Amino acid sequence: MMRLSWAAVVVLWAGVTLADGPADNQVATVRAVPPPGVMVPEEQRLALQSQLNQLQGALGKLRENKNPVVVKYLPDVEIFARAAELALNEDGFFDPKDATRGLDVLKEGLARAEALANGQTPWRNATGTVVRGFRSKLDGTVQPYGVVYQGDWISGMR
Repeated sequence: MMRLSWAAVVVLWAGVTLADGPADNQVATVRAVPPPGVMVPEEQRLALQSQLNQLQGALGKLRENKNPVVVKYLPDVEIFARAAELALNEDGFFDPKDATRGLDVLKEGLARAEALANGQTPWRNATGTVVRGFRSKLDGTVQPYGVVYQGDWISGMR
């Protein structure tokens, strides 16, 4: 076990508390983190909202389904709706191409919702980088994470 002297603790504490400086503690001068996003054209915003509404409808039906497979893998679908909703509602598009990427995200979410409604989880057999989700025990929100599956090497571990 590492022991710190009181002087070291005071130095560490002072460094943490003053890290951003007094200007960052003023509402008028605090820097936005993340920075504000770019404007999404209204046509694309409406398309995103329409796809999000479809996914949320599918998720509503899945949440009523008591099939253990559906219950277990529902967060793997919910993450797509949460990502789109946060991006739309909190100016989370940082590149003009992000709206198109958002539609791709929603398309994947809808595909997973349809598969899960049929008791299938094809993303669990995918290789490469696979986005998955889990429900936070802290606040109940779904949180994304990525896993890299390398072909047959890991197929027996899923």
